[in-house]
Amino acid sequence: NNSPDFLSAFFIGDALDEAFEFATPSPDDIRRRWKSDVQNLNYTDDSILVASSIHSLEVSTRNTPKSAQLLDSAALDFLADWWESRYLRGIGVTTEAAIPQITEHRHKHGWLVPFSIDETDYPTDISAGNGILSRVLPFGLGPAIGKTSTGLNLERFLQLTQLHEDGHASAGVLVE
Repeated sequence: NNSPDFLSAFFIGDALDEAFEFATPSPDDIRRRWKSDVQNLNYTDDSILVASSIHSLEVSTRNTPKSAQLLDSAALDFLADWWESRYLRGIGVTTEAAIPQITEHRHKHGWLVPFSIDETDYPTDISAGNGILSRVLPFGLGPAIGKTSTGLNLERFLQLTQLHEDGHASAGVLVE
């Protein structure tokens, strides 16, 4: 199975593309970046979102009983810890709207009270949908990274950070 190679390629691609966030680079632009600026590669929040799902799958694999709540809380903790690190280079607009809400909820309630995004200040009209696809990617890879039977409601899991209906439709295709 090539899943680890695939994830490595995702992270490298995300870092190469960071300089072009919100733009469409040509293949030559990316080649130049790879050849000349490899010392200054930075990943974006898309890599963090992939890592949060991988982390939650790993935590779920190590714990019994397995539950959707455990999967959710592991992903949310990972994202809140990232937010509190203040190392937020390449953060997308919708991620920047969701993560502070996650962090505030963790400090006020922990995960005993289920979390959901307050849509009031959530910019559903400007997302490219990369974040939701990043979060679902590890689930599409299945057993290669330890997918477990958790009673996961994937749509609800993805709604912890992403509310875009078109993104949810696209994400569903990846795990069919």
